[in-house]
Amino acid sequence: MSVASMRPSRLGITGASARCHPYVLDFLGLDSAHSEADLERAIIDEMQRFLLELGSGFAFVAVEI
Repeated sequence: MSVASMRPSRLGITGASARCHPYVLDFLGLDSAHSEADLERAIIDEMQRFLLELGSGFAFVAVEI
């Protein structure tokens, strides 16, 4: 598959349709009144857990401060 064939417009994804499909982040365990900082921290924590599950050869290099 070429990069050109993966463009959002070729996949039928428009600005309007992208807004209609929310992200499902229930696995992060956040309450409905979470802050952006809480969301960022939960995503980073989950990424670190995932990389640890992959085993050696993967690294989580830095976190934006």
